Amino acid sequence: MKYPGIKILLVLALATVAFAGIGIIDYFQVRTSQDNVIIEWKSGTESNIDHYSIERKTPQQNYFEIATVPSKGSNQFYSYTDQSIYKAQDVLFVYRLKIVSNDNTS
Repeated sequence: MKYPGIKILLVLALATVAFAGIGIIDYFQVRTSQDNVIIEWKSGTESNIDHYSIERKTPQQNYFEIATVPSKGSNQFYSYTDQSIYKAQDVLFVYRLKIVSNDNTS
């Protein structure tokens, strides 16, 4: 069930190959599905990537990590379901995807 008062804003913050030599994201998408929010992305080149960190915030909060997803290798599809999102209505949620390398830089 979708709640019309909930707004979702997507923010994509990525370190790319040009910066740290660790990866490229081919696409990043957030969508609603029943009472959940589905966060999906596809990696391009992955080099030295340990995991992805999914973060969420509201205008009144700082970002906080809601999940980590281990790296699977280049050209892979990833998905995470945020099941707790619809507990609050009329809130703007902002998502951020961080790429974390093996040396813990992002």
